[in-house]
Amino acid sequence: MVEDTLRASLPTEKRILVDEIYKILYFNNGDPETYTISFWSDHFNIPPAAMRNILNYVAYPLTDPETKQVLRILYFIDSELQKQTQELLSEGINRDNYLRYLEADYSKRMVSEHGDELGIFGKVEHTFELQEG
Repeated sequence: MVEDTLRASLPTEKRILVDEIYKILYFNNGDPETYTISFWSDHFNIPPAAMRNILNYVAYPLTDPETKQVLRILYFIDSELQKQTQELLSEGINRDNYLRYLEADYSKRMVSEHGDELGIFGKVEHTFELQEG
């Protein structure tokens, strides 16, 4: 079978089956504070950025079985991103704040991903941190 051939070299983890997309959307719409990008990232062992890229572009319609009318469309509610956006907006968004936010977010991801690895540039550390509250 062609599909089996294409999937043969993929690891068993770091994959999401099509049926699981519906489950992710259903649980997230039920409780977006619990079933976040971080939750699903840990569950599927996929980096949060990749999960966000996958889930930002999918939607699932719930239809009435008899009339086939669309009752509701499930889409991913990114509560973590909404919190970050609210924090950024509360400071009064401007170009400098936004660029600092992007740099701090990038630094945080690099440190969490690479830790204390030595490379071309030496030890990986935060280049900039946003001050909390």
